[in-house]
Parts: sequence; structure tokens; C-alpha cells
Amino acid sequence: MSELDDLIRDDALKGQRIREMNEMRDQRWVDWQRQGGQHLADARQKWYDDQNSRDDEGLGYVHESLRLQSGNTQMPRAEPSPILEGFIRIIFVGIFVFVGIFVIKSCINNSA
Repeated sequence: MSELDDLIRDDALKGQRIREMNEMRDQRWVDWQRQGGQHLADARQKWYDDQNSRDDEGLGYVHESLRLQSGNTQMPRAEPSPILEGFIRIIFVGIFVFVGIFVIKSCINNSA
């Protein structure tokens, strides 16, 4: 019976730990609500500041509040990924090389 008692005790301890963790989570949620969600607001502001600093580097990011203040309510255009741009360039260069080789080959055959 001691093995069964050990299992019951372990199960009860796990349940108690889960309840304690849930209570801690609930308390953090209440504390966060009391603070007015300041942590989330700070994180959002930091993200916007990071994006705005990237705009200073000329990467095309615009702080949302600046965009709205300027009267521009449209979302900025999404930039294509560099991988996609490289793939498109490779395709176009391949087409031009193929056409160039074909034209040169046909000119050589016509002149001979």
C-alpha cells in the first residue's frame, strides 16, 4: 500500500503546485491590470522606437504615430524579400543570356 500512498501523495503535490502556479499567474495578471498594462505599452513603444531608428538608416520603416500625424492613413508598402529579388534577377539574367546566345548563334549561321 505504501507505493499507492506515494503515488497519491505525489499526485496531490503536483496538483498543489499547479494551483500555486495558477494563483501566481492570476496575481501577475491582476498586478499588470493595476499598472494599466504599462509593461505592454513600454514594449510596444520600444518596438516602435526600434523601427523608427531603422527608418533613420533609410530602410523604409516609419513610426506609426508619425505616419498618422502626417495624414497618411495607408499602411506602408511591403518590401519584397532580398531572396525573392535575387531569384527574379537570376531569372531575367538567364533569359537575356539565352536570347543573346541564340541571336549570336543565328547571326553566325546566317553569315556562313
